[in-house]
Amino acid sequence: MGLFSWFWIAMVPLLALVIYPTVHQINAVKPPSQLNFHNDQCHEINSPFTQGCETIKIIGDYAYSACVGDIAQRKVWFPPLSRRDPRGNSTGHIVRIHLKSEEVSVLKFANFDPATFYPHGIDIKADSEDPTVVRIGAINHGKTGSSVELFEHRTETDELVHYETFQNEKLLPRPNSIWLLSRSEFYVTNDGKFKSLVLSSLERSLNLKFGSVVFRGENGKARIVAEGLAYPNGIVGSSDQSTVYVSSSFGHGVHVYSRKDTGSLRQTEFVSLGIQVDNVAYDEVDNSVYAAGGADHVAGVKSMLFDIPSRFANAAYKISAATDDRVFYGHQLKSELLWSGEDEFITSAIVDRQNNNIWISSFSRPQIRVCKLETAS
Repeated sequence: MGLFSWFWIAMVPLLALVIYPTVHQINAVKPPSQLNFHNDQCHEINSPFTQGCETIKIIGDYAYSACVGDIAQRKVWFPPLSRRDPRGNSTGHIVRIHLKSEEVSVLKFANFDPATFYPHGIDIKADSEDPTVVRIGAINHGKTGSSVELFEHRTETDELVHYETFQNEKLLPRPNSIWLLSRSEFYVTNDGKFKSLVLSSLERSLNLKFGSVVFRGENGKARIVAEGLAYPNGIVGSSDQSTVYVSSSFGHGVHVYSRKDTGSLRQTEFVSLGIQVDNVAYDEVDNSVYAAGGADHVAGVKSMLFDIPSRFANAAYKISAATDDRVFYGHQLKSELLWSGEDEFITSAIVDRQNNNIWISSFSRPQIRVCKLETAS
């Protein structure tokens, strides 16, 4: 047998190691035929201020989201997708939308330069003592590096008062989403390790599990509390702060952790959904979690990495306590399809119980979509 033949024999297992992760990801995603496209009662919130809204949070009578002024600029500057042309001007803002009237207002920065705000994931938490005060944590991908920006907002005003910047390039190389516990305590997901387009693309295509979760305590110290994750994206926690949910875009599901008072996490379950889960949202009424994402892996990657626009199957699931045979087999949670439809990549979904609607958004969509739920959740 010649040297050339031995070379290819040696290359076969190496090629298999390279190809398998991608094939596995494609096969793990549910084909569109398995999703029931039934949500036709939808409309869009037509406002120039609701472009590319990433995460939606509902507090009281309002929905909050971080959006951009010009969605086209994200093709130039958006570090999460390795777009780092400094000429890009994808600055954004935080909007407040009334759930009933859908009136949109932009919250004004009182003491923060809006020209340095390039938002990604956000979280909103109402003050436990004063219900008129909410705190907002935002991932900011500024020209000088990514950071966590913390704001306070009094609901009777339209102002955002900035009170802290947290930046740590070593612990937060690629921050994506945030979950606030208190004024200065929070968790942040790192969806990966590398920043360059080449290395980050390899990381995604080979499904390298370099993602992590970082905890910052009241004392100001931060540390990694979960790692070895496949593109961890959204993060949210239960109202009693005992359970943490982290979505895995390339793991196609949601990691569930029990949380200690020290901030440490221990995984208790993984809920497989068969979609590229992006963000998660928590519902305090019945302690359920909403997870949204794309159901076509190839189209999703083309949309995210290569700016190839396409409409493909997307879905939103509701995760709640299991009461059937799943408990017998050790599963404490179940999932059910809540919404599905063909669109650009959907990254966030949350239910408005007051009006029995589901709100849907994406960093790549020009508007927020609102759909009527067929049954109350």
